[in-house]
Amino acid sequence: RLLRERIAAGVRPPRTEVPDGRTLLILLAEHDQFAAEFAEYFLRTEGYEVELVPDADSALARAAEVPPDLVVVDLLISAGRGRSLCRRLREIVDVPILAICTLELRDDALEAGAWAFLQKPIEPLQFVSTIQDLLGRSALIRRERQSHDQSP
Repeated sequence: RLLRERIAAGVRPPRTEVPDGRTLLILLAEHDQFAAEFAEYFLRTEGYEVELVPDADSALARAAEVPPDLVVVDLLISAGRGRSLCRRLREIVDVPILAICTLELRDDALEAGAWAFLQKPIEPLQFVSTIQDLLGRSALIRRERQSHDQSP
């Protein structure tokens, strides 16, 4: 809501871009609407483009259709299918996955393929810092690798 109000007032956050000029896309798989809007607000204020999906099937479909630069997965999404979602995402996209959950499932998340884990409630600064750390070099390296692979 706050982000929409700021955008309507003409206040736009700076974009977080990779060298090719594209804004970094974060796929946010979160079943809790309040938590999703909260996370989206903080990510957009940092300049990321965010796509929200409410369930595991939608997350898989969107990741295959428009590969994101990072995925945030609530492990309790779709009646607890978050761990299997992490495994499936690893098969279709080569991007960092941040697992989040109200339960302490760090080991399960990392075993399922997540690069990092945060337990809810999440402190906004820690959330954004973790995203920045995960994207830091990995987004640049992936873009360089893709450019190199496409070169004649």
